[in-house]
Order: sequence, then C-alpha cells, then structure tokens
Amino acid sequence: MVTDSSSVEEFVRRWEEHNSSEELRHFLEQSIPFITDEAVLRMKGRILEISYSQAPRVVRLAESLKYAAKLSQQPLHSVYALITAGNLANQEGQPQEAIRLYDLAHQQALDAGSPLEAARSYIGKVWALHNQSQYKEAIEVGEAIRPLLLAANEFQAVASVDNNLGNSYQGIAEYERALAALERGIVVLSNLTTPHSRAFAAMIKYNISLMLLDQNRYQEALLIATEATHIQQELGNTVALAACQATIGLCNIQLGHFNKALRVLDEARPVFIQNNMDGKAIMCDLNSIPCYLALNRFERVVEYAEGTRARLQAKGQNITFEMGLIHHYLGIALDHLGQHGEAMAAFEQARQIFTAIGNLVLAANPTFEQAEFHFRHGELEESEALCLQAALIYQEQHFSVNNARCSLLLGRIRLAQHRLEEALHLVNMALMAGRNAQIPLLVYQALLLQAEIAEFRGEQTHALESYCASLTAVEEMRGRMAAETRASFVEDKEVAYQGAVALSLELGDWSQALKLVERGKSRGLVELLVGELDVRIKVRAEADRPLVAELEKWRIKRNQLVSQVATTQSAALNALRATSLLEAPSESTHLSRQAEIKECEKHISLLAEQLQVRNATYAEDVVLQPPETRLATEYLEEGTVLIEYYICRGEVLAFVLDRSKVVAVRRLTTSKEINRHLSLFRLNLARVTHLLAENLEPKAKQERLKQAEDNVRALLYKLYRQLITPLTEHLEGYSHLIIVPHGVLHYLPFHALYHQPTNRYLLEEWEEISYLPSGSLLSFCYKRGQRPLAERGQGALVMGYSSGGSLAHCQNEAQAVKALLTTNPAIGPCQLYLEEEAQHQRFEAEAGERQLIHLATHAQFRQDDPLFSALLLADGELTAQDLFNLELKASLVTFSACETGLGKLGGGDELLGLSRACLYAGASSLVLSLWRVEDQSVAELMQLFYTRLLAGRRKGAALRLAQVTLLQSESYRHPFFWAPFTLIGHAGLL
Repeated sequence: MVTDSSSVEEFVRRWEEHNSSEELRHFLEQSIPFITDEAVLRMKGRILEISYSQAPRVVRLAESLKYAAKLSQQPLHSVYALITAGNLANQEGQPQEAIRLYDLAHQQALDAGSPLEAARSYIGKVWALHNQSQYKEAIEVGEAIRPLLLAANEFQAVASVDNNLGNSYQGIAEYERALAALERGIVVLSNLTTPHSRAFAAMIKYNISLMLLDQNRYQEALLIATEATHIQQELGNTVALAACQATIGLCNIQLGHFNKALRVLDEARPVFIQNNMDGKAIMCDLNSIPCYLALNRFERVVEYAEGTRARLQAKGQNITFEMGLIHHYLGIALDHLGQHGEAMAAFEQARQIFTAIGNLVLAANPTFEQAEFHFRHGELEESEALCLQAALIYQEQHFSVNNARCSLLLGRIRLAQHRLEEALHLVNMALMAGRNAQIPLLVYQALLLQAEIAEFRGEQTHALESYCASLTAVEEMRGRMAAETRASFVEDKEVAYQGAVALSLELGDWSQALKLVERGKSRGLVELLVGELDVRIKVRAEADRPLVAELEKWRIKRNQLVSQVATTQSAALNALRATSLLEAPSESTHLSRQAEIKECEKHISLLAEQLQVRNATYAEDVVLQPPETRLATEYLEEGTVLIEYYICRGEVLAFVLDRSKVVAVRRLTTSKEINRHLSLFRLNLARVTHLLAENLEPKAKQERLKQAEDNVRALLYKLYRQLITPLTEHLEGYSHLIIVPHGVLHYLPFHALYHQPTNRYLLEEWEEISYLPSGSLLSFCYKRGQRPLAERGQGALVMGYSSGGSLAHCQNEAQAVKALLTTNPAIGPCQLYLEEEAQHQRFEAEAGERQLIHLATHAQFRQDDPLFSALLLADGELTAQDLFNLELKASLVTFSACETGLGKLGGGDELLGLSRACLYAGASSLVLSLWRVEDQSVAELMQLFYTRLLAGRRKGAALRLAQVTLLQSESYRHPFFWAPFTLIGHAGLL
C-alpha cells in the first residue's frame, strides 16, 4: 500500500510493476485515495511512452486505467481512459473503433465543462481519420483543435496534432503544407526535454521520410529515416524502431538495394505482429511487394496482395490508401502473368480509390501503368494520352523520378514512331533524373533505350557502349540481392545482353561477344562458386535457430506425405523410372495429400528464402565486382574443342574455341526452328513411352519402334545439318568435344544428332562428348576433377530403391554397380543400401565424404518448382534443395532415374534443378538423364558404363562407349534407350 508521503511518480512506478490484470485491480482497490487527476494523467502519459516498445504490457495498463477511472468516479478520469483506449485501437489497426472512443471522450469532456480536454480527445481522432484515408475530415478536426492546445502551452499535444496534420496533408498530396506541419511539430517539441518528446520528434522525422519517399526523394528519405532509427534504437523503442526500419526498407527498394530492403522488412514485421499492430504489419507486407515486382516474382506478388486485401476487407477498409496500393500492385503482376483484362480492372480500381481519398498524384500511378499496358499491346495513341496525363500531375508536384518514367515511355513511343530526335531528348532527360536520384533500375532502362535508338540510327559503336553501360547498372543491382533471387531478376534483362552480343558480332569482335555471352549465362551459379558464397540453410546466428527448426519440421512432414503417396502409387508405377507424386489418381485422399504437400513446400520455400535473405551480408553495403566471365581456355585439354551455342534475337549462333582461337559462326538456324524440332523430338519420345506401355506382340512392338526410330533419325539429321554441319571445318583434328548449350538447347541431346550420309550419330564421331551449363564453369569442374588426394572423397555410396518392386531391374543395377566398384581397390569401401535402407538421412550423412555416388530409383522433374525436383527414397524425397545444402567431394554423381538432368530455365540461362544443386554442392561430374528412362535398358547401360570406367577409361569416354554398345543392340537402337544420359562437368579420370 502506498503511504501518504509517496509521490505520484512512486505510485505510478509501483502500479507499473504489477504483471497481471488481477494484481493491477487489487493494487488500485487498495490505492483509491491516490487516484488523483495528476496520477491518472501520469498513468496515461506513461502508457503513451511505453507504447513505442511494449504493446502487450500497454493493453493491460490501459485496462487498468479504465478501472482506476471507475474507482475514482471522476468524469475526466474516464475521458483519459477512453482516449488511451482509442490510441490502442488506432495502433492495432481499428480506426473505426478508435473514432467511436474518441467521440465518447470528447462528449464526456464537454459534459464535464473542459473544452481543453475535449480538444485533447480529438488529437487521436485526427490520426484515426487519417488511417481511414479520410484526410480532409482529419485536417478539419486538427486545424480546429490546434489553437486551443497551443494557447494552453500543451506542446506535446500540439506536436501530436502537427504530426497527424502533416500525414493527412500528405494523403491529399499537399506536400508543402505537410512538410510545414511536420517541421512545425519538431519546433514545438524543442520546448520539451523528456525522453518521450525526443522519441516523438524522431517519429515526426520518420513521417517526414515517408513524405520524401512519396516525392521520389529517396536519398533524403533514407537519411532522415536512418537518423530517426538511431534515436529510437538508443531509447529502446522497439515498435517505433520497426516502423523506421519499414521505411528504410522501402527506400532501399527504390535505390536498388533489394536484399537490404527485404532483410529490414523481415526484421520489422514480427515486431508489429507480436504487438498486435496489424495495420503496421500490413504496411510491411505492402512495402515488400515493390521488391518482388523488381525481382519479377509476380506469383508471389499476387499471393501477398490477395492475402493483404482479404485482411483489409475483413476490417471494412475498402477505400483506403493501402487498398489502392494493393490494386495497383495486383495490376502490374497480373499483366505480366498474362491476365490482361484483370490487370486493367485492377488499375482502374486503384485509380478510383486514390481519387476517392483525394490523392491525384497516387491516382496518376495506375494511369501510368495503363499507359504502359497500351504500349505493350501496340496501342500507341492510347498509351501516349494516358502517359501525358500522368506526366502533367508529376510535373506539377515535382516528382522527378515518376516524371522520368513517363519520359522513358514517351521515348519508346517516339522510337516506335521513328521520331528519333524527340526520343533521344526524352531518354537523356530520364537518364539524368535516374542518375541524380541514384535509381539504378531507371538508369538501366534509360541506357537500354538509348542503345536501341543509337542502333536504329546505325550508330553501332555508340549503341554497344550504351548496351554495356546498361549491363553495368543491371549487375550493380544484382550484386545487391541474395544470390538465389538473382535468376528471376534478370529474366527481363536478356534484351540488353543480346543487344550487346549482336553488335559485338556485327563489329567483328568475337572475343568481346563471347565475354558478353558468358557474362549473361548461369551467373547465379558462377557467382556462388567464384565468391565462395555459402547459401546453405543452417543456423548462423541464434535468431536463425527457430526458423531452421521450423523448416526442418515442414521438410519432415512433406517427406512423410510423399512416402504415403508413393506407397499407394507403387502398384501403378510402370517400368519407367519416373514418379509424379503431385499427379496421383484423383481420389479425395490423394487430392488432400497433394494439397498438404503443396502447403509444406510453400512453407519450406518461404523459410528458406527468409534465411537466405537474412544471411546475405555479401549483398549489402559494398557492391561486389561481378566475377570474371572469361572462359578459361587454358583448362581445355589437348585434343579438346568447345562449342558454345547462343540464341540471340531469335538467331542461333555458335562460338568454337580451343586453347588458342575463337571463331564465331552465325545464322545456324532460328530459335523458332529449334523449338519446332524439339517439340517433334519430344513427341517421338512420348510415342516410344506409350509403345512400351502397350500390350503388343514382340514383333509388332519392334516394328513400331523401328518406325519411330526412322522418324527420329530424320529429325535428328535436320538438327545435325543446322547445328553441326556449319561448324565442321572448325572441328577437324579434335577427339574430345565439350558442348555448352543455351536456352532450349539445354534440352537437346547433341550426342544423338544423326549424320545420315555416314549413318552415324555424333556420339560415334567423337571419342568423348561432355556438357557444361556455362563456359565459365570449365575451370571449376577441371579443378575439382584434379583435387589433391587429401581433398577427395573416399569410397562409394550406392542406393537402389524400386518403390515396392515397381522397378524390377533397379536393385540388380545397384548390386551390379556395387560389385564392380568392389573389384577396384582404388575406389575404397562401397556402401550399398537397398529398398527400405535407402533413406534420405543415410544419404545426407554419408554423401559428403564419398568419391562416387550412384542412385537408382524413381525421380521427378518439377517445372513448377525446380527446387523440389527429386529422387524418391524409402523415407521420402531427396530434393534439389536438399542437395544444395550438402557439401560434396564426389568425382562422379550418377542419378540413374528419369529426367534428372532437366532444369527450369531461369533468367540468365540459369538451369534450375538437380544438376545445378549438385554442381554448387561440389561434385566434379554428373551423369543425368534428359527424359524418362526405361528400367531394363538403364540397368544395362549403367553396368556397361561402370565396367569401362573402372577399366581406366575417362568418365566421358566410358559413358560414350557404353552408349555406343547399347545402340548396337537391336532392342535399343532408338535414342530413347541409349541417349538419355549426359555427362556434365569434368570428363577426365575418376
């Protein structure tokens, strides 16, 4: 019990010490004499002070203040309690409830004869009206109460009004008045010296940064937000600190610092969630969306936007700033996903919402996006009209960056109209604005358009300089993001790489052209290897531990579900080593499990990305120089020639090089022709698959296979003439061939191209054929193949899993491989696991120390999500993501299953899937398949391969000899049987 001599501060201190609602009630009941006006005001003030950092505690204290007012039976005490409750409702994203509470407080204050307290009660109402996007009403209330508060020297209250007025003026795009109100609030606070006044001044600075952000003044916004962050951090105000971080995140997105943006937003979001501040958490999600738009992650944008829209609709917030943003972002994403009608509807909805809340500048943003939409669809007049409409508003408000984007679009329109001088003037203005504001994405876009204009005018040297400068801007941005997010970012930047390559070739600089090709191919993987970047999922800091544990929980659950589906499917699986676990029969149980598997994958992907972004310190503060893209020809062995294909503006061309020379051969064919032939090739393979499944007499089956073989040979001969014949004069005198494909050529088995005049496949013309995803990986694979003895793996790991016997030859293959390996003492001990012993955990435990790894099982390529491409084991799937997380020393990894060599083509010709995962993990060489393979022929091929490999043949030569032997068998002459496997990486000795 507080004694008579206790001060108000002592009373409030003791009141705060109680942690439960029951304790607080008991304390107040024992302290009724001390519940004075001064004490209640101090209690209210204390709640406001700690609301910046301790929201759960604030809720209990606010309830306690309400109870104190009930005990004291003083009318103004009830007013203070209602104001406090309104403030909390505002913080928790319930502005309508807050307004109701403020109105009650206002009326009670008037009834008690206190106009000053009535004015105080409406400070928060200004904030709540702003949060409802009722900006004009907020301004009317704020301007009415400010003189009353100032006359009473209520400096803290006046500053609060100024802060809320500034935000509301910003909401209707009256930026001069907004800045004046906010700066006025800081001046008023200079009359006070309390920690709370300092924290509130920092909060006003934070709001100034938001306004500067709206005006495209990103560097200024970042500077002021950072200053506010330091103050809140020093004062220990975690919630206010998180709000500042969210703004810093948005600034960094605009400045091209994508990883830093996602990281600080990721740090801020849980603070708001823990403190029941759903409105702030929603803004965190909304602030993340521009980053995902820049990264071309449009499905993620739709997911975020639709989820956030549902949360706002549940609160009845349909005509708000946030809802307008959601529709704007949705429109951009839907347009890129090909849902054009829905996109235009979303833009129109956004425009109507921003117009309704009185912000014509924000309404200009979807108008500009509509202009972009019409331009992409060739509707130049409509595009120009809308673009000029938006530009006029941006110019009036001095929005230099947004206006520059309009200039760029108008420049593209003028180029399409062949009005080149106007186009050049517009692009130069945009380029200057982008450089002044330090917006690398805008700089890239301007330089790209500058290059296109110069090329159209025939100024090839100038155009090439601009293309190369645009690539520098792209690579600066790439360096500011986590390595595994880079592939999607460059998806729409290929035009710049292709433009630079095309002009280098036109100018006769083949070496420069090849460097540019390598600069744009598989850069994500090359950068990981050059920079020795460890992006594996593991605990690097204590804060990572719960995320890693949660990810592992979802991974285990997914594997359990996969095993259940595989068990029910095993009887239906045929002799192909493929499994389609997400395409199981459509019984309700299967559908339910499929949905659960997808849900697990969603959580795994989100957590993995969160960990990668959190730990990508290499992508922040200092921009790393892009890794050297030189194709290290000194690693080409004697007698070896390398062909690097490239698809440039629809033209298929090739670079042929050895240790001393580079030759470019152009116009081999077109990408359209390649796509057509590849589709026919796939249809032929599918026909063979169906023949194997049909119940035919052996003779009839052989006749149909022969017909399919004749058809595919004719097709492969056409491809030979297009892709090999024009290079013949440059290939003479070599015995070993390395092929570096590009684009859809990654899916083509070059070794199966057929030369009709000699009746030989390309495989038969060479002693050895191997593949690389990028020429820049030549040195890495070679060095791994020549690892010192101490760094090499020892022994072999062999697994065979037939999924309940559905693969009759799978176990025999694994046993035969083990027997062959055992005869070679140089390999070391060989561990064999069959059927139920072939488990995921065993693979992870042992694979890292093995020289040779061989898995014979079912597999699945996932075009929809290549990180979940996988091999089936007894306790679930071994996914590409799992392999990515390993550290391998293997000289050879063989996945004897279906489609293990397929990958999804990402930006920068990044082939996403099992092969990329194994190369990152450390493997020197991979033997993987390009299509679904037949069980018996694969078992025979693998025995032939290992027999020759262990007889001392090089890896590439051993696979080639095995394939030649198999194709000479009458039963396996179709390439379907002997050609699916390719050797990727180092082709030398084990």
